[in-house]
Amino acid sequence: MPCKKLGTGWRVIAIFNIIAVFLITLFGTILVIVGTQQSAGSGQKSGGISAQFIFFEGDCKTSKSINTWLHLLLNAFSTGVLASSNFFMQILSSPTRSEVDKAHKANRALKIGVQSLRNVFWTSKIKFVCWILFFISSFPLHLFFNSAIFSTEYLGTDWDLTIASEGFVQGANFRGSGAALWPPRFGDKVSGYGSPGNLDDYFNSSSNTFEKIQNASREAKHWKKLGVSDCVSQYVDCNPRIGFRDVVMVVESQNKSFMAKDSALGWTRDKLLLPFKSDKEKSYWNQRMPLEETNSLWFAADCKTSVSPKQSRAGGCSQTCGKAVGTGNITSYSRRPGEVPTTYTLSFFTNTSMDASWPGLANNATRDLTLKYCLAKPVLQNCKVGISNQLLLIVVVSIAVKGFLAVAVLFILPNEKPLAVLGDAIESFIQFPDDSTVDRCLLDRDVEEYEGVGHACAMTAPPLRQNWTSAIQRETWTRSYGVLYLNILLLAAGFIAAQMNTPITGSSFTKSMSNGILSAAEASTTKIIDFVLRANLPQLLLSITYFIYNNMFTYLCTEKEWNSYGGVFKPLRVSQPKGQQQSTYRLQLPYRYSIPLMIVSTLMHWLVSNAIYVFVAEGDYYELRQLTTKSSSLNTDDLGTGLSKDAYVGVGYSTPTILVLLIATIILPVIPTLLRHRKVKTSMPLSGASSAVISAACHIPIPENNIGFQLQEITLQSDQSVAVETSEDAICLASDRQELDERQELLQSADNSGWGIKPGLSGDLTHPEDGPTLDGESFLREIALGPVRWGVVKTPASWKEKHTNLSNPSDIVEHLSFGSELHEVTDPIPGHWYT
Repeated sequence: MPCKKLGTGWRVIAIFNIIAVFLITLFGTILVIVGTQQSAGSGQKSGGISAQFIFFEGDCKTSKSINTWLHLLLNAFSTGVLASSNFFMQILSSPTRSEVDKAHKANRALKIGVQSLRNVFWTSKIKFVCWILFFISSFPLHLFFNSAIFSTEYLGTDWDLTIASEGFVQGANFRGSGAALWPPRFGDKVSGYGSPGNLDDYFNSSSNTFEKIQNASREAKHWKKLGVSDCVSQYVDCNPRIGFRDVVMVVESQNKSFMAKDSALGWTRDKLLLPFKSDKEKSYWNQRMPLEETNSLWFAADCKTSVSPKQSRAGGCSQTCGKAVGTGNITSYSRRPGEVPTTYTLSFFTNTSMDASWPGLANNATRDLTLKYCLAKPVLQNCKVGISNQLLLIVVVSIAVKGFLAVAVLFILPNEKPLAVLGDAIESFIQFPDDSTVDRCLLDRDVEEYEGVGHACAMTAPPLRQNWTSAIQRETWTRSYGVLYLNILLLAAGFIAAQMNTPITGSSFTKSMSNGILSAAEASTTKIIDFVLRANLPQLLLSITYFIYNNMFTYLCTEKEWNSYGGVFKPLRVSQPKGQQQSTYRLQLPYRYSIPLMIVSTLMHWLVSNAIYVFVAEGDYYELRQLTTKSSSLNTDDLGTGLSKDAYVGVGYSTPTILVLLIATIILPVIPTLLRHRKVKTSMPLSGASSAVISAACHIPIPENNIGFQLQEITLQSDQSVAVETSEDAICLASDRQELDERQELLQSADNSGWGIKPGLSGDLTHPEDGPTLDGESFLREIALGPVRWGVVKTPASWKEKHTNLSNPSDIVEHLSFGSELHEVTDPIPGHWYT
């Protein structure tokens, strides 16, 4: 393969793209290998491809920070890989000259410099197959790349509740199950007051139940003090045990007369309860809790807060100590921070059925306790950050496929050069004019859209410069804005639904358990993939939106470059430059547009990944343990996943992030709309990237009698363009020099001392008196290698005779096309006839 073809123009950036893609593939492959060899736990073998590669385990705040930054990096990688794929797809959809000629003969125009699905169907079979494979291999990236890295949270469900007077944590006396004598001796019949237990354990100093109460009395003064609203939110409302676990609720009776003289000491039995009717019960309790002895403990129990996916969508949860904390039920609900009260009264015995083992209240008012504050036991959260080996493997294979396809674009495709950028097409049509667009010099996007390539005819120049955005076809505008408005409608509906179920107040901007949850299930491999597909479908829609949005700006930038040739002489920007032509290290979209668009795309993908996301949690907060025990295949430790047995996976959403995403999506359509008011700078016909319009503007008049450029005697070595080209090709193979040698031979044909090329200065297209000349084909070739401009060009006499208006000979018919300084190019005059 000639080095010039691999090292110039768009091929330079293509090589960099290939290197970057293969580096990412190599890095991903190493991660997969390391991840599959990692042990899922102490004493266990490596987890294999179905395992999760846990590379961080520790503080949850650090875990969340690592996860956030890695996802930003992941989205940048994803955007880069997809942008690289988009680059090669545009190269593949760029037609060759033979493909354009074939389309023009069928009265169809192809697109130059922009991605067009129409082009793909006119390309060769190998280009079509490669384009389809690039397209298909993007789907796994959209659906899995963002979720290949995940973090876990620990959502505890079990906690110990102690309700006591202030003296409890200061060493005051306490006995048994508390002054309320609750639960009764047959308390397993009573719900809402914690897990049923053996009443005798409360009085057995060696039992686990007694030790937990005693430890709370000794250590609670060192725990975190929570105000009433924080305590109610944590332990009365629906919240998993994240930062705190056990709690001592410090209370006092609303009517302090029911308490001991020193209220801090608690309560006495004789002031709270009626006498026992049963001698057996009376004897039992008198031995364990004397009638007039103070007791700083009111109640203690093991509690559990859990939620099913169905309850979560309704904002509810199961609270085994619901009645004990005053909800009157075993079901609790979430509240917004502003809705949580700053004062709280526990109605401890609400909706409680009595039996013979309990004497009853001395006064119904004794059931009401005022919450003063809480002492909550902080717990260190253990969170993980990991990589799903299975998802990462899918991603790595997809990227590798793109890498091999990219190499194929450089090495396997047919040798005919694609018209990748606007300059390539202009150069080709100047050197080899297209007969199908002869005498259609004012063909523009609108005419081509309705008539196709059409037939020759004279037209008058338009009076005004047109809007820049008119270069985009109406159906392209309709399709693009249709997708943008669809996104707005979907996000608006999503935000309304999210706001109704999980209000924005109190929700987190990033992944958090304070956000809403769509569904949750056991963390089996199949469920993880299932939920990843659900959560990442919006990523696919966003990528389609980015593709369409990017293409709109590509159309505009193509038109801007096209229109710039109507004002000044400038060399063509081509893929493989020669002479004074400029090289291109990009396709049509300049970096000042493409880089901001890529940044916006990265941020939008990151927002989507936080608006609806997959989360993995441990701690059995969700009532899924019964599912995981039905089949050994759901035991995550047996699978070697690196997650605990009570791990589960879910799909969550963030209401504030959905709102930000909605605002950003509303802004996107505004920007192209604002550009509608900008005018193009010259009166060139709008091309709309149409090959027919470009072709129609490239019919350059050739001087009569085989007369082209006037040659002036200068040394070949002083010709800067030739010297540069010689330097560039010095490192190429001999076959690469053939084209340059032919040009040098042509320039030296008149005199062995060497001739340089210079446009004739006379401005008319007649034979000079002396000096060598070029034939017509070489003349057009040299025009394409130098600066050109579009406008009214000088024509030979024979052309003027052929294009005289016979019905009105006084009408002057002129010609519009690209030309060099030799053609004395001028601006067209509105109302004049041109063909």
